[in-house]
This record gives sequence, structure tokens and C-alpha cells, in this order.
Amino acid sequence: MKTVKVTRILHSQGLHKAKFDRLTRIAALCGRVRADAWQRCSGLTAAPQSAHEIRNAWMAEGYPWHGLPARLGKATLADTGSYTAQVWHGRAWLYLQGLEHGQRLAIPLRGTHLPTGTLRL
Repeated sequence: MKTVKVTRILHSQGLHKAKFDRLTRIAALCGRVRADAWQRCSGLTAAPQSAHEIRNAWMAEGYPWHGLPARLGKATLADTGSYTAQVWHGRAWLYLQGLEHGQRLAIPLRGTHLPTGTLRL
């Protein structure tokens, strides 16, 4: 049986402006890190390197991550799950890593469907 990749669009419900503004800032910073990755890692010299080796090299050279916490920047490059999701009081919630250490952004979703895999906000 062949595995089929599915894209689902989940909408937030009740997201207030302060959280939206924080998400917008995080998305802009992550976009800058990904743009750097495309620019720096699209050549033949980077082809034999793993994502882990590239991240380690960036860390060793003191890459600034454009103001993102290094953990979030590294997660952005690896498409790792830097989020958790759960149903609470009959509603799905998505918890994303924020810019502040140890602080998560709680995003209320419409319905009870929990996301899995890589997210694109």
C-alpha cells in the first residue's frame, strides 16, 4: 500500500492580535534563516553534508540566527516538530516555540483535529 501525503489547512479561532503579531515576527525571522540556508547550502560543496553537519558548522562559526533562539533556528532548518498539539476542553490547541526561552505560544484551532508532521504557518 502506497503512503499518500496529505495537506490539511487548519484555521485558528480566537487568536488575539498580540499572538498574531508574535507569530508574524517569528515567521519573518524563520524566513530569513531559510533564505540564508538556500543561499549558503545550494551549491555542490554543501551537497555531501547532512543537515546536522551544516547546523553544527553554523553554530561553530557563531551564526546569529537573525534574532531567533538557536533552538528554533535549528528546528526551522530541519523541519523538526518544534510544536506540540492537544485537545483541551473540546478544542484543538497548537503550542509553538516562542522567541522567549521556555515560553510557548498557545494557538487555539477551530475543531478538534490535531496536526501532525511538518507545519507551515
